Amino acid sequence: MRPLLPTIVLLLLIPSSRGQDNDSVTTALARSAFASSTQKPDSGLAMANRAIRMYQQSGNKTTGGLAYKARGWAYMHLGNFDSAFTNLRRAAAIFSAAHDTTELMFVYLNLAHAYSSNSQFSKSISYVLQADTLADLCGNLKAKAGIKNQMAILFRTQQQYPKAIRYFKEAIGNYHLINDTINYLNAIGSLSILYNTISLPDSSLAELDNCLPILKVLQGYDYEKAMTHERLGDTWLGLHRYDRSLDDYRQAFDIFRHSGHKADQAFEAMNLGRVLTELGRRKEAEYYLLQSYQINDSLRLTNYSYDAAAELAELYSAGKDWQNAYQWLATTRRLQDTLSQHEQNEKTVEMQTRYEAEKKDKEIALLKKNQELRAADLQKERAIKASAFILSGLVIVIGLLFLNRYRLIQKNRRLEEIEKLRNTIARDLHDDIGSALSSIHINSNMALSHPDEQLVVKGQLEKIQKNAGRMMESMGDIVWAMNPANDSMDHLQTKMKEFLAEILEPLNISYHLAGMETLKKVKFDIGKRKEIYLIFKEAVNNAAKYSGCTEVTVSLLEDKREARLQVTDNGQGFALPDIRQGNGLRNMQQRAALIGGSLDMITAPGEGTTITLHMPVT
Repeated sequence: MRPLLPTIVLLLLIPSSRGQDNDSVTTALARSAFASSTQKPDSGLAMANRAIRMYQQSGNKTTGGLAYKARGWAYMHLGNFDSAFTNLRRAAAIFSAAHDTTELMFVYLNLAHAYSSNSQFSKSISYVLQADTLADLCGNLKAKAGIKNQMAILFRTQQQYPKAIRYFKEAIGNYHLINDTINYLNAIGSLSILYNTISLPDSSLAELDNCLPILKVLQGYDYEKAMTHERLGDTWLGLHRYDRSLDDYRQAFDIFRHSGHKADQAFEAMNLGRVLTELGRRKEAEYYLLQSYQINDSLRLTNYSYDAAAELAELYSAGKDWQNAYQWLATTRRLQDTLSQHEQNEKTVEMQTRYEAEKKDKEIALLKKNQELRAADLQKERAIKASAFILSGLVIVIGLLFLNRYRLIQKNRRLEEIEKLRNTIARDLHDDIGSALSSIHINSNMALSHPDEQLVVKGQLEKIQKNAGRMMESMGDIVWAMNPANDSMDHLQTKMKEFLAEILEPLNISYHLAGMETLKKVKFDIGKRKEIYLIFKEAVNNAAKYSGCTEVTVSLLEDKREARLQVTDNGQGFALPDIRQGNGLRNMQQRAALIGGSLDMITAPGEGTTITLHMPVT
């Protein structure tokens, strides 16, 4: 059975805003477009587009809201729900900005109907609740009747049938009270759906009998007549009167086909296919079911596409056409995966529960005296102010405590870093420069003790020169590392290039420095920068002295919160088990450990050597 039925057909035809808007040509055109959309959606869409162009020239917000509302309503009856939602929401935004509460209320009802027609029930109930809030402010009986009717449809969808029947009957009574014939007929049609759903076709037929005299004298309104034929078709089907059911469904199908209501045409085609299947007229049933699936698929109505595919699979299976039966069964499984009906139903039940709770709260609130309400409001206001004052004080105190603690932590951390740096500098001065000075002292004494031996003196002076140069280089490295101006990767890259040129160019060894761009935003502290540079120097020196290489590649890059320094040469390499771990490699490993990193080496005879420093980046 069709889960929903167009119920809010001419809900917005009554004048609702300023009188001068009703007299304007654009407003009249927009309202006519809305009215025509139910019967002739193509004509209604053309009129709505013309009204929108006129609104864009005049800028009148009321006419703009009515025009976009009419276009959204036309798109819905054409089965283009995405465009319907877009235009109706735009109309709501225009009326909200213009503070036109009445028109905004009716647009919310239109959105509720459009979303429920597309089986998006949670969004539908959300807009019903917003419309109900505005209806309480406006006191509009037409809107209240529409809200009750829409709530009844949603309760029917959730199989809460007693509540749905009660809401339908209240809506029917309200429409009868205000002489709204069209919506009166539609509400009876919706109640008929419910009775057929719970297998009470006799009750459905009794309700529809009230509609037949009205339809006979009603001029126009083909859409309502088609829907009544559909309800009669459902009822005769429940009574197993297939010939009567087929006749009413066919009349509904012909009306929808001629008026351009694609979605309704597809649904009637599926109804015809079901009845023809029951009558054993399989070829005719196949024709209508295929037409239903194709139209629903083009309109992206997944739930109706699923129903048509399931009917086709059953039809082919009954005719023992196993190939087609299997293909359509696979189609139903694919469509079923895209449906999220269960989740939407749970959300709808939750929203309905909130709706009824809010209604009860409103009824209780109306019984309270104004004086008691004012007293409660004043007491609440004082409590809120006091709570806000206390909370603000607590937030300020806690914030100050956290700020003070943060400053202490940063201060202690900074002191630890300074102490660590002092120890590192002292160690480096002691190890490197102390060692160099000791060598200079020894070499000087040896030169003085052999004043007459020119070769000995020259050798000692060369050693002094070498140690002094090494000391100057160490001092330069320490001073460079301590300078905050050298924190960026650009300075580290420049320093590395200078060293590579100084060491490798005299030996005719080509070199390449790569990967620095990945660490442009990274800054290393003084200690890390110094250790990285010294490891780099040691690795390059080893390559230059021992590898016999012709090319050296240095890369420094970042990957997954880790920085890597890699020095690769194409030299002779060696077997790792055969090498005696000297001071150079041991020093590099110790320096790597100091900065929380690790060092590994990949080498083999004739395959060059790659030394990689791994270090974390924070």
